[in-house]
Amino acid sequence: MDKEIIVDTSALIAFFVKSETHHESAQKYYLENPHNNWIILESVFDETVTCIRSKVSSRASIQVGQILREDHRYINVSDSDDLAIWETFCKYNDKKWSYTDCSKYLSKINYTYLTTSCLLPLAFCLS
Repeated sequence: MDKEIIVDTSALIAFFVKSETHHESAQKYYLENPHNNWIILESVFDETVTCIRSKVSSRASIQVGQILREDHRYINVSDSDDLAIWETFCKYNDKKWSYTDCSKYLSKINYTYLTTSCLLPLAFCLS
């Protein structure tokens, strides 16, 4: 059965960048779960391609960007979603959440959420 998973920047970086600590775990998870459909939030896409451009190369960042946009479900943030994210950012000012973290917080209500902390062990994050 196909499952939609919101993939965090840290998990994407681990998956695509061989020198990352959790690279093997991310690759293994992907191979063991071929029917999972990745959801790529606009802000996560932005962080990922920017990080890969910085850590690897411009060419690699463009290739990864094309994969994320063409092979996975890329979600743009609407004006109403943006307002909800901003309200969440302001409401939880006691947290050290980034604006992107707030978008992921609102989105994970309906989807499984995958981060590098979930890669080991997955049982705690994917239920």
